[in-house]
Amino acid sequence: MFAALVPVLIKVGIPAAAAGLSWLVARVAALAKARTQSEVLQRAIALLEQAVTTQVDALEQSFRRAAEDGKLTAGERKQIKDEAVRRVRLQLEQHFGWIGRAFGLGSQQLVDLISDKIEQRVLALKR
Repeated sequence: MFAALVPVLIKVGIPAAAAGLSWLVARVAALAKARTQSEVLQRAIALLEQAVTTQVDALEQSFRRAAEDGKLTAGERKQIKDEAVRRVRLQLEQHFGWIGRAFGLGSQQLVDLISDKIEQRVLALKR
């Protein structure tokens, strides 16, 4: 009786085990890919945050000088913000394309993100 089951077990068991192993390998590969993508995104965020913080802090004195009366005109705000964006782009020059790909953004979209991050940092300094 057992001898009759062996061929059936081999015929059914080997393909089932192979399918299970294939699923397991695919799942491990997907988890590894997700982890790598997460690490890449975390690195991109860290680089962007560090560059924005560095450049906004460096330009903080310009804010203070330009606003001797405590107020900046719209033109002065735009000029300082444009300079901050320029400096961040320059600091991230080597990584600009890579960071854009990590976020899934084109060049202009990344510049817009940098601009938004600069505004967030300036607001944080005001508090």
